[in-house]
Amino acid sequence: MELYQAIEKILSKYGKELISEEKVINYLSDYQAFGVKGSRNVMKTALQMGYGRKLLEASERDSASRSIILNNISRKLEQEGFKKSLIEYVLNNIGYSLWQQNPPCSEETIAELLLNDSDNHIEIDGHQLNMILVSGGTFAMGATPEQGLISGFDERPSTKVTINNFFILDTFITQDIWECIMGSNDSHFKGKKLPVERVSWFECEEFIKRLKMRTGIDFRLPTEAEWEFAARGGCASSQKKYAGTDDDCLSDFLWYKNNSSSMSHDAKTKKPNELGLYDMSGNISEWCSDWYFNSYSSSGITVDPKGPLCGTAKVYRGGSYADSAINCRVSKRFSMNPNYKNKLVGFRIAASKI
Repeated sequence: MELYQAIEKILSKYGKELISEEKVINYLSDYQAFGVKGSRNVMKTALQMGYGRKLLEASERDSASRSIILNNISRKLEQEGFKKSLIEYVLNNIGYSLWQQNPPCSEETIAELLLNDSDNHIEIDGHQLNMILVSGGTFAMGATPEQGLISGFDERPSTKVTINNFFILDTFITQDIWECIMGSNDSHFKGKKLPVERVSWFECEEFIKRLKMRTGIDFRLPTEAEWEFAARGGCASSQKKYAGTDDDCLSDFLWYKNNSSSMSHDAKTKKPNELGLYDMSGNISEWCSDWYFNSYSSSGITVDPKGPLCGTAKVYRGGSYADSAINCRVSKRFSMNPNYKNKLVGFRIAASKI
């Protein structure tokens, strides 16, 4: 089913005049779980900007007005950091579902366009880093209801946090990329596409420093709040206990104690979450930039919090191949001395802009 057909199906049930209602916007966005990766956030943002309502208000014969609306919304979406090809795909499908004019491109065509759209792909000596745009939003961080009674004391109370747009790597840093930048590899398990591990927080910072010099991009570790927001699926979150799933489909989404054979596994061998991020739960735990404190709600900072100014341990998140499922939950917190190394801990990178 093409995107415009899905939109038509939903609007036939609720009515075109309700296209700007929050309930319908959420339904349209969530319905795209089957669709082109990244289009869900474009759909939701465009409709929240009033694109559907403005198209309906335009005269059926007034193509000039519709073109102006399209161009204005396109420009705003580009300013939000979305890819041009995705914007065109989503907006044209919305327009076609309402007016039945100028048939949009198919999912197959847009997938090919996106494959050639390298805006968020950074290549280093033949190794590709695929950075995913996480559109900003407000979410409940910590012990939310789906996390259950097993959530830790340092996850409580749940706190409302606002995150601005940022980019995050679609998977952990693999050993081939680490070796390319650092020239050596002390990981316990060896393999090009396995996660690099047994790296201290400070060694991760050195890797990022060298990567910046090679690319000119201001990479960094994600903050703890950014990490959790991304793991939960950002604005596309389905409120799952783990990244992309609840208890019923664990083995489809994560490597953990019950299925890992006590070893790490190659990147992207399990299903991604709602944002197309792999291994946010299980396989390898991941360093964050924050110093650890036993209650992140005590700082009073609710927009892009960065944790305490100092401390004795750094946060890491996600759980690993050796952890039980409850330790792979999206709100579960861990900490360790930044000088220490552990075969269960690796990292992924983030950036505010690329």
